[in-house]
Amino acid sequence: VKDFEVDGDLEKKVWAGVHAYTEFLSVKGKTKFPHKTEMKLRYSSKALYLGFTLYQPMDEIKAQYDQDDQPIYNDDNVELLFYVPSRLGENMLHVCINALGSCFDAINDRKVWTLRGRKIKTKRFKDRWTLEMRVPYKALGIEQPIPGDYIGFRACRFLNKPWARTSAPQ
Repeated sequence: VKDFEVDGDLEKKVWAGVHAYTEFLSVKGKTKFPHKTEMKLRYSSKALYLGFTLYQPMDEIKAQYDQDDQPIYNDDNVELLFYVPSRLGENMLHVCINALGSCFDAINDRKVWTLRGRKIKTKRFKDRWTLEMRVPYKALGIEQPIPGDYIGFRACRFLNKPWARTSAPQ
């Protein structure tokens, strides 16, 4: 796909017909997640694009951090864990985004790191919020993927309730 503007709108044409991953389970994998969650994935020659629709009444959402690099992992959020091989070994990139569009990012547990060039936009509705994100390959340490390159990631949804941490199947 050609690169496109990230604005939080998952109803635009570029997302039409893209498969939505919806099988989010509880952290122990035994029960379905209590709120419908959809994740879509696109990519271009320069970046990976992620789109999420996260159903939950707005009055139930906890989103208290409105600045980056705060403990957003304590808010209701989407959490992404990227596993990226490099010439120095594997890197684990940890990214959390809340309904306000604030982002926490770290690499190999080092919190003084930023996923450079990322674009994040969220939109809030009465019954859901959407998240659209662009991750440049350069931010992952890859100039441009070629056949055989590996970028692994796990997408999780976290609700600020003890039973609600989930992840999508890999």
